[in-house]
Amino acid sequence: MTLKSQGVFFDLGTREIREAELGQNKIDWTNPNHIYWIHLNVGDASLLRKVSSDLNLSANLVEDLFQSDSLPDLNVSEDELTLVTHYWEPPKGEEEPMEPRRLALHLTEHYCLSVARESIPSLERFAATYRQEFRFAQTSGFMLFLVLENLVEDFAKMLHRIDEEAEAVDDRIHGDFFEGLNHQILYLKRRIITLKHHVTSLRDILMKLSGRKIRVVSESCRVSLGDVYHHAEMVVNELESQRELVASSLDAYNAAMAQKMNDTMKVLTVFSAIILPLSLIAGIYGMNFKHMPELDWRYGYAAAVGVMGLFGLSLVLFFKKKGWF
Repeated sequence: MTLKSQGVFFDLGTREIREAELGQNKIDWTNPNHIYWIHLNVGDASLLRKVSSDLNLSANLVEDLFQSDSLPDLNVSEDELTLVTHYWEPPKGEEEPMEPRRLALHLTEHYCLSVARESIPSLERFAATYRQEFRFAQTSGFMLFLVLENLVEDFAKMLHRIDEEAEAVDDRIHGDFFEGLNHQILYLKRRIITLKHHVTSLRDILMKLSGRKIRVVSESCRVSLGDVYHHAEMVVNELESQRELVASSLDAYNAAMAQKMNDTMKVLTVFSAIILPLSLIAGIYGMNFKHMPELDWRYGYAAAVGVMGLFGLSLVLFFKKKGWF
């Protein structure tokens, strides 16, 4: 379910937490201990205008936050940062396409603004746990850290599910093999590549956040984001390993199909080799030339059929001894 628009007030001094009414212009910009989490659902158009006015957001920033087709990116100025990332969950079947879900975050010293249109599990998990996590908070950056950490954890869980599916596919290649398995392998490979693309984009953003000093991101938050970056890097490496495993599975499938085709051709070759001399004998005595001594022979038919049977039985025994069937 899509997270509804909401606001939360945090007091770093007293550790007070309470809900904040959006669009009421009650944000205290003077007290450094007062910070806010503001989440806006893109569908609440009137609320978007009110909150944008209360936060003094520029027109360019509003466009960056609320447009639906922007690529993952990070923009940093002297006292604020804005990032756009994507959440993507691999669908269970080819008939269930799933587009990436856009998440925009805008962080200043006094608030963290999140903007989304669809359901974002990492954001919903933050909304459910911020009361427990706030005891460790020192700046508004704790909200940015928790949302991005949850997002990387979500991608890690998807990696685990894909890993189990890839192992199951590999087992089927060497066990319960069926000819349509290649479609399943190719679809799995496509999901791995797509997931890796989104995790790599998030990893690059985390690398920028943790690799340089940003005024609005405290040193402790930057170090914590560095840990999240290393986790994302590990997920990317594991996805690359999974891609190679699936590629190997596809090679194994093609080799199995080639072997199965060879076995089929071997059987057909055996039958062709058995039928060939029989056809030759039948063809010779089916030419109907006038002077063919065997045509007037009383036992000619029986002799021809006997020779054909002898040839056929001999070839069957020969190929059986060779292990061709």
